[in-house]
Amino acid sequence: MILSCYWFPLLDAKKWELILITQCPTLVEFELGCNGHDDDNAYKKAGLDFDKRCETRTFWKKRNAIQLLIQLMRKMIIIILQLYSILKKEKATSIIEDFWMKWIQQMLLNKETFLEPSSFHQLKIWLLMASRRISSWILFMIITQIIGEDTGSIIMSLIPDCKFQCANTTCLPFINVITSNVRNCQVACLTQSQCRAATFHRSTSNCELFSDMLNQNENMLADVDATSMNIVSGTRFPPEPTTTSTSTTTSSTSTTTAIPKWTTTGNMSVVREYHTASVLANGSVLVTGGGSSAALNTTELYNPSTGIWTMAGSMNTARRLHTASTLANGLILVAGGWGSSAYYITSAELYNPSTGTWTMTGNTNISRCCHTASILANGPVLITGGASSSGVYLNSAQFYNPSAGTWTITGRMNAARQFHTASILASGLVLITGGYNGSYLNTAELYNPSTGTWTIAGRMNTARQYHTASILANGLVLITGGYNGSSNYLNSAELYNPSTGTWTLTGNMSIARYSHTASIIANGSVLVTGGLSSSGVYQNSAELYNPSTGTWTTTANMTIARELHTASVLANGFVLVTGGVNSGVYQNSAEIYESI
Repeated sequence: MILSCYWFPLLDAKKWELILITQCPTLVEFELGCNGHDDDNAYKKAGLDFDKRCETRTFWKKRNAIQLLIQLMRKMIIIILQLYSILKKEKATSIIEDFWMKWIQQMLLNKETFLEPSSFHQLKIWLLMASRRISSWILFMIITQIIGEDTGSIIMSLIPDCKFQCANTTCLPFINVITSNVRNCQVACLTQSQCRAATFHRSTSNCELFSDMLNQNENMLADVDATSMNIVSGTRFPPEPTTTSTSTTTSSTSTTTAIPKWTTTGNMSVVREYHTASVLANGSVLVTGGGSSAALNTTELYNPSTGIWTMAGSMNTARRLHTASTLANGLILVAGGWGSSAYYITSAELYNPSTGTWTMTGNTNISRCCHTASILANGPVLITGGASSSGVYLNSAQFYNPSAGTWTITGRMNAARQFHTASILASGLVLITGGYNGSYLNTAELYNPSTGTWTIAGRMNTARQYHTASILANGLVLITGGYNGSSNYLNSAELYNPSTGTWTLTGNMSIARYSHTASIIANGSVLVTGGLSSSGVYQNSAELYNPSTGTWTTTANMTIARELHTASVLANGFVLVTGGVNSGVYQNSAEIYESI
């Protein structure tokens, strides 16, 4: 994104600030400056040094080409008028000409070369014309960089030596990303529509993204190892620019918007279903395990810049129906699963993106597949439920300590379940929904990491397994689709409200489906793809849920129907779909959804 752009500096004639214009499709302008803060009490409450109140406010903007051209012309006119006024007032025209002549003469005299006065005049004219050509070329380059840009803005505040704390002090980051610097942490926040604040820890290169609404700087705590960023105002990733045309007799308005589309990208080396996909800090996507008739230990990496897959190191154990979690230190933890010889797995291992190698870590306390894994606020990974040897459904839970490499048993769920979902709420609690334990479940429960206990969280309106759960920007949890027996494929969707602990139905999908995927895209909508529907029809359809209206709209179809696939939101906001199965044919294909 921003790191690959070419910047052209302009000087604002009014503010004398550095404005940067670029060809980047997402980030066009930013302004750096140090501004004091008027609210001393807020800083005192936060325990911050008065002398360190300085904020760096960063403006991320996308502007229409015409708007930018008008702004550019306005700035140029102001500068030209100012220069003309100065020259006229000081009568400096002849002085400049004399300077050129004396400078050229001196340069030539030093080289013991003599020219006639007419030659000096011609040389002066040539140099002036050359400088004008260069200036015109620079202006042309700047204008060509501007064409086609969009409108909208983002304002972020950088506050050094402090970390963000939610208004609710139990709130936790919804994503931990390993980034190399503060700017990459900003970009990570901008690509997540629910991100409202972020903290970058310099020593660990850990970027924490928060969805909590801000209470200005009262949410700041002193921390010399951290830099925090607050989204002050604005909207991210706005729609494409609109164009309006009018005439003297009739007027018409035409709107041009980005047309969502799917494009195929490179194929994986092998076919896979029941695999995992993890987005790494460098933007690559790591796919692990899965398979067709037998489990695989192979892994591969997708490079979004080239669209090419390359084989990565092989896991120590072949597995499918496992989980993969991105730890705060950047390592990928793979746990459990179903092995190549039809056995349940207790082993866990770590992938190091820096070395491309796998190392074994502590075994889980009990073998399991078809479970969930959730990264808690302070780093541990909670795994819940699933199935174990002899087909026993599990209500047990345990968490992994990345520092020690060990697993610890925690409280048991109220109901055993497999093929359920787990979602980390803003409060830090973990919401478990649905699943199967010999019966299809509509129950939900909450895990409290502080106490290690579970409490009932009401009942969904419909029992379901193989469904999806997505945390919306407003904090609600959206449940979609699934299956609950007797060929009962579900198109229903419902919302869980953490504030009230209640479930309410929302708009139905246009197509019933299970074993599908759900991804939150840049504008806050939820993209649902593929799955298996009534009468065993494999779906290539996709649809979008609008949280503001509670309605669904169809979008472009995938190029291939598939279920049991993966979907990953890339750094540029696109969605990568990989593998799965279509009418009994296992897939190694991959495709990308473009909507911004």
